[in-house]
Amino acid sequence: MHTTSYAGQGSADGAELVGNMLAHLTGGAPLDPDTARAWADGIVASVRRGESLDTSLGLSASGRRTLQTRLLHLRRDDHLKEAAAALSLDPALSTWSRCLRLVPLIRTFVDREWRAVRTEADPPEDWPAWKVHLFRAMQTDLALPRSPRGVYDVVQRAQACSARRSGARLLSHYL
Repeated sequence: MHTTSYAGQGSADGAELVGNMLAHLTGGAPLDPDTARAWADGIVASVRRGESLDTSLGLSASGRRTLQTRLLHLRRDDHLKEAAAALSLDPALSTWSRCLRLVPLIRTFVDREWRAVRTEADPPEDWPAWKVHLFRAMQTDLALPRSPRGVYDVVQRAQACSARRSGARLLSHYL
C-alpha cells in the first residue's frame, strides 16, 4: 500500500490512518500517537502546500490505486488466507501445502461454480468454510491468483498484515 513520510516521521499508510481515526470517532478507540502525529503532519502539509488532505495523507496520488481498491485487495487477501487456513485442521500443515491444496479448488470454483452464485448476497449455508471464503473473495471483483506461488504470496502478505492494520480492516468492512 502507498505510504507517505511526513516531516521526517516514519511512514504511514493513508488507509490505516483513516481507519484508525474512524475507530476513534465511532468506537472511542484511543488514537495512538503515531496516527495523531501523521494526521497533524498531513493537515499541516495540506495547508502549506495547498494540496487536498487526501493527497497529504497519501490516499490519492497519480498512478496509485484508489482507497477503495486497496481495501478490496485487503479484504480479498484476508479471505484467501482464511480459505487456506480452513482446508486442514492440522496446524502442522505448512502454508505452502495449504496453498497447493487450495489452487485446484480455486480453479474449480471460479470456472464452474461462481457463475451460478455470483448474484447471491450470501453463500449457501451448507458450504464448507474454505468455499465460503472463496465466495467472499470473489465478491470483491478482483481476480484470484490461480498459481500456487500467487496464492502463497497473497496468503503470506495477509498473514504479515493480520496483526497490524486494524484501521484499514475496519474500513474494509464498510465496502
